[in-house]
Amino acid sequence: MATGPSDAAMQDSKHYYWHPFVSIRPSLIVRDPEGIKQILIKDFNHFQDRGVSFTDSDIEQNLFFAEAEVWRVLRHRLTPIFTTGKLKTMIPLVLKSMNGLLDYADRTIGENGVMEMRSLASKYTLDVIGSCAFGVEVDAFSEKENVYREIANRMLLFDSKVAIFRFINSLFPGLLKTLGVKSSQKDIFEFFVNMVNKIVKERFGKPKVRKDFMDFMIELKEQGRVVRRGDDHEKELEITNELMAAQAFIFYLGGFETSSGTMSFLMHEISQNLDVQERLYKEISEVVERHGGVTYEAINEMRYLEMVLDETLRKNAIRKVQSMIGLAGFLHKYRVEPTGQTKRHLEIEPKSGTLTSKDGIWVNVKRR
Repeated sequence: MATGPSDAAMQDSKHYYWHPFVSIRPSLIVRDPEGIKQILIKDFNHFQDRGVSFTDSDIEQNLFFAEAEVWRVLRHRLTPIFTTGKLKTMIPLVLKSMNGLLDYADRTIGENGVMEMRSLASKYTLDVIGSCAFGVEVDAFSEKENVYREIANRMLLFDSKVAIFRFINSLFPGLLKTLGVKSSQKDIFEFFVNMVNKIVKERFGKPKVRKDFMDFMIELKEQGRVVRRGDDHEKELEITNELMAAQAFIFYLGGFETSSGTMSFLMHEISQNLDVQERLYKEISEVVERHGGVTYEAINEMRYLEMVLDETLRKNAIRKVQSMIGLAGFLHKYRVEPTGQTKRHLEIEPKSGTLTSKDGIWVNVKRR
């Protein structure tokens, strides 16, 4: 039953637009496909802001949440990082992490072979992001206390304090920032600032040999100010260590969580659909044999793996290349089956800000 104009509009497919209030802010909701296309593609230059406000001005200056002219400059200068050629140069680093994953699995598979997939995938993706983005050895496959893993887990924690801050910020945008209240833990951002400071000190003014994310950012910093020239004006942006740390923050968060979630959910699916898993193994084996190993070219030929990955993303809404490399290497060597701890239907952890299984994703891992 509709309880107000907005509810009635949502239930009536003839209404393509409606204008509810978010607290005291008038808003416009668009459900017309052509209108959405017009906004997100044709008129995107006018609607690039995401409407998400942080109370921490340093953190929000990242590519994902920056607004207006800052976003335009960042997007213009950071887009080359995501080209096929740039990503291809990082494949050897990803393959090194894949081999670390396989070595770790060999060491830890017990007699019954039961393993928790989210933890395993998280170690792999943390190793990849540390190597490809920052050029640091994060020792991800060690069982010792790990500050990189601790920071990643804390970034994903959605506790009551964060929930309250987000609620207040949505009702009264800008209030917490005006009052100087920080919604995030200060030491998390300081971790990235310190890491960036150390890397910049080691690499600034020297030949760039790793060709990773930090090399690219340092090259921009060495230029002093970066400029984006528009139709009627130009915008300058100084690449400070704090700005670089904000990009590192969002790369770390996005690269760690999305890929580990994708991989673990996929393992859960194929442990219960063994026919799909065997078809995957057959394709991976044939392609790996033809190319002499897991290579960039080989990954691009694994059509069925891509289809299974896309279906996993459709069902669980969570990255592709690094997930495919890790999955190809793992499934070429191991088989996963249900165990007594494997749940048919996963329960999502309510305290996590992302799709995380409450009790983990447990499967039985067997060597092929």
